[in-house]
Amino acid sequence: MKTKLIALALCTAAATTGLYAQQSTTAATQATIQQPQAGDKAVQRTADMVTELGLTAEQTPKVEAINGRYAKSMSDLKAAGLDEQAQKVRASALRDGRDHDLKGVLTAEQYEKMLTLRKEKKAEGMQQKQNAVQHTE
Repeated sequence: MKTKLIALALCTAAATTGLYAQQSTTAATQATIQQPQAGDKAVQRTADMVTELGLTAEQTPKVEAINGRYAKSMSDLKAAGLDEQAQKVRASALRDGRDHDLKGVLTAEQYEKMLTLRKEKKAEGMQQKQNAVQHTE
């Protein structure tokens, strides 16, 4: 357990170390395009979790803080301009860290329901993607 936490901390540190070192006109251009901000995503994700998982008043601010940190980290990661493979590895580490934090806040039933809903949404997204490919052929 300690080893996993240390590895996660190292991955997070590695992911955020060079994020501000690379600023290009591409990043500036992307910032001007109307995209949802990290905070907006975190608030929406938390609102969804409140309704889907039945979060308590005590759990909601904790989950919102976790989602906020995750959304900010993902936003910074996307802006870092890393190659696709490195970005996938770091994103996976960030997701694992978020899930670990959420597991400490949610009840066992809520956590399992969250994982089940995530699988369902992923399957739904894959189905929509498959349908879109079939319609373009």
